[in-house]
Amino acid sequence: VRMLDVSKKIWLTLAFVLLGLSSVSADPGVSQAINPGSLIFTFQLAELSVTTVDTIGVDPNEPVGIFRPNQQGFKLGAGYAFSPRWSMNLSTIYGFSRDKFEPVGSPEQKVSTSSLSLRFGFDAHFPISHAFSLYVGPGFMYTAARSKVTTTSFAATTTKSNPWTSNFSLSGRMGFVAKVSDLFGFYGDLGHQLVFGSVNTQGGNKANWTTSVPDGNVGVVFFIDTK
Repeated sequence: VRMLDVSKKIWLTLAFVLLGLSSVSADPGVSQAINPGSLIFTFQLAELSVTTVDTIGVDPNEPVGIFRPNQQGFKLGAGYAFSPRWSMNLSTIYGFSRDKFEPVGSPEQKVSTSSLSLRFGFDAHFPISHAFSLYVGPGFMYTAARSKVTTTSFAATTTKSNPWTSNFSLSGRMGFVAKVSDLFGFYGDLGHQLVFGSVNTQGGNKANWTTSVPDGNVGVVFFIDTK
């Protein structure tokens, strides 16, 4: 995990350096990699961290367990370039994780998590060439996440689900657009979220948290020129 964090910091630092160089050397008025009036559709593989809770076997008057598993998933996005520099985007992410435990002499347990996120934001594009640009931008994100435990024994299989958590985030990201043709290219980003979350548990109890988590996405992009 530490090596992964270091690697992300190196790539972010490199991206900031390239962004600074491009903003100095490139024409500030026009981004040739992103044409104004273009519709931008993306499909990406996603890596994210979410907050879930464990209420199984916990009495209503006891605090719940809070967990932040790493998830993999899929991200679909749609955007519009409304100027040579700026675009807006709306995206949704489905995330999931699976863990399996097979203790000797005890029932098998599978712990799975799932999440659904919705993000809206704006990006400023900084051209490096006619086919490549960097972008950076803020956004707002909502994520609902939960976990469930499936226990398998000789007698039966039981599944217990935990409640959904609600997470509102201030989201920032930096990424790249690499066009292979006028209609197709590659699209990736690294980001960070400041998260404000809560959950309502049995007995009317409520838990709240504030945290920050990284996220990363990489995939393909399709362009449709509307002008």
